[in-house]
Amino acid sequence: MKTAYAFHPQTLIFTGAVPVALIAGYPDYIKPRFALWEPVPAHDTETQQCRADLESQTWIVEAKPIEVTAYHKATQAENVFSDASEVTDDYTLVKPQTRFDEWDPALDAWVTNETNQYQHQVAAITDQRRAAYGRISDPLYMEAHRLTRQGREVEAEEYALQADAAVQKIKADHPWPTPPGAA
Repeated sequence: MKTAYAFHPQTLIFTGAVPVALIAGYPDYIKPRFALWEPVPAHDTETQQCRADLESQTWIVEAKPIEVTAYHKATQAENVFSDASEVTDDYTLVKPQTRFDEWDPALDAWVTNETNQYQHQVAAITDQRRAAYGRISDPLYMEAHRLTRQGREVEAEEYALQADAAVQKIKADHPWPTPPGAA
């Protein structure tokens, strides 16, 4: 009995040892198609793999590919590559810190577009204020308006003052962000 060391036909990566029997009538062992007679060298199976070198009929020990996540420099879209060596030039292994980061080729790094970030923050604050106005101050203003139409000016003024105070509280609770460069 002899041992052959099999490899994957496309990747040439070692797949396992195969016992080979001597077939009656043949003078020598018949090597399986995708195998070498050369034993696999000692290696760390956790971090290394063996690839068949068909020309020299030996094994090459190499680092196992480690799956990595890369980020598209133009869109920040994530893409998983089977190894860092396969990451193309339009991707980077550096994760953007914010959704407003843009790739700066001169710095070879992500840079936050503070203008876009500021505009987004202003829009978010505007939405929060509008929602709060709709829930709190607008009903008070409407009640003041209704009371004014009914000729109940004193009560209307009380509602209007409550509404004005609510508007000031909403503005205090949702302040505008600091513009870029103003800090």
